Amino acid sequence: MKKTISIITSTVLVAGITASFAANAADTADVPEYNPYFNFQVDEGSDYEVLRGGVVFINTKAASSDSISVPCAIYLNDEQKLAGKVLAKWQCEKKGIVLKDLSNPIDNKKYGKAPFSYFNENPDEILLKDYNENGLNIHAVAYSTMSGDPMALTGDSAADYPIACFNAALEKDAEFGRYTVEVISKPDYYSSVTPRYEDKTIIKSVDMAGKCEDLIINVSDRKLGDVNDDGFVDAVDASKILYEYAVTSASGESSMTESQRAASDVDGNKFVDAVDASRVLGFYAYVSSGSEDMTLNSFIKKN
Repeated sequence: MKKTISIITSTVLVAGITASFAANAADTADVPEYNPYFNFQVDEGSDYEVLRGGVVFINTKAASSDSISVPCAIYLNDEQKLAGKVLAKWQCEKKGIVLKDLSNPIDNKKYGKAPFSYFNENPDEILLKDYNENGLNIHAVAYSTMSGDPMALTGDSAADYPIACFNAALEKDAEFGRYTVEVISKPDYYSSVTPRYEDKTIIKSVDMAGKCEDLIINVSDRKLGDVNDDGFVDAVDASKILYEYAVTSASGESSMTESQRAASDVDGNKFVDAVDASRVLGFYAYVSSGSEDMTLNSFIKKN
């Protein structure tokens, strides 16, 4: 990875940008509504599946090794193309998933460029911070220039290139269940995007709390949809999923283990519901007809 800025300097500058965002924030009726947000994307891999709804599913029994690492990227979506300063901080609070290998997109073979053109010529000014050294599971990245204009884009939109790349690594003793990688915005760990309007004296930073899409990673000791772990995805599994949906809808309490629930959200929409049961039944009918050329995940994505 190219030199970024020393950890100490990076920490100070990121903190300074955070303070600047807070200080420059201004409420005014003249400022148009601005709705940027961050989201995560995951590369396909052999030790996990990316489901239709974007959830990552890991079957620990099927993994080729004990070291399962999911390559991820975080993006800024800014349809109005107004971003003048960007600060993103994200974490996985639940122990079991470790954020590691934080890097800028310029150093990634898949992307090779930053979202803002200035930083492709000045990559050392992309500020990266890994807070794992402080016992926290948090990553941060910041972009800002001295210009009073919006940062010029490399592509047609801010979402053409990620703002940072990282890995979400599963620890060997991780518990089964759901893990959430989320953008955070709280004291000392503030995430925001500050637009620059035509009137450069008007700057209003947008606090990103609750405005971003989480990355969900479901970890199980069985394959997707095989709730009873008998080696088959069939009507029995569909029945168990439907029963779970009925129970949780009535009482809010689960009838399943964490591993079973992780394997039950087969379409990756972050819920275990009747749709999951229907998809399992559809796949069972497909397999029963003699077709075995698709996995449950590929069947759902196709249908």
